[in-house]
Amino acid sequence: MRRVFGVAAVLLIGVLALTAGRGHPATPTSSPPPTPTPLPVATPAATPFTRTCAESVARQVSAASWRQSVIAGPLAIVQFRQAAGFLPVVLGRHPHGYQPGRYLVAVKQGHEVTLSIPASEQAHVALLYNLTSGQYFQLSAGNVAVYFQACSGSATSWRQATRFNGGILVDGARCVTIDVRDEATNHRWRIVAPFGRGTCPTGGARASRESDAPGPF
Repeated sequence: MRRVFGVAAVLLIGVLALTAGRGHPATPTSSPPPTPTPLPVATPAATPFTRTCAESVARQVSAASWRQSVIAGPLAIVQFRQAAGFLPVVLGRHPHGYQPGRYLVAVKQGHEVTLSIPASEQAHVALLYNLTSGQYFQLSAGNVAVYFQACSGSATSWRQATRFNGGILVDGARCVTIDVRDEATNHRWRIVAPFGRGTCPTGGARASRESDAPGPF
């Protein structure tokens, strides 16, 4: 009997020693979650893109399309007035980006004209005349300015103007401002146009000469 009690005591001491060796499980230390890095704002390329006469297109423009155009000196954005009729769902963001409005730019023969987006709008608007193909785009796919070189000649008729395909990319319904400069004369115009109905307080699209247009150029 004494032997049995002795064995039991040894076993009990071993269990107590094993339990004491284990101790309490270590409490995991929690580190603060990493601070997310803000995504860069996708803005159009700052370097102007150049379109030459050799990169123009032969597109017929109907009389009705000319009537829907906005003209600023020697440059016209064909059918640009139709942008006012866009539905918000068309101008909203899609999984792959934004869908541009497609507009020919016509420049009268012998002229070189720069189309540009003011700095205040470059986070929302881009010019897409850099021959990029596709249906949806990020703003970074476009440019803040495009330099158009019309074909040589002295014809003043719009029917003989040089035409460039492309479009204007907007990140939602808004009132859009675009500046126009004739490189030879330095004459300037400002186009204000609604993308989506009722987005411009002035109503429909219009172009103003530098002396009449609000704001700096």
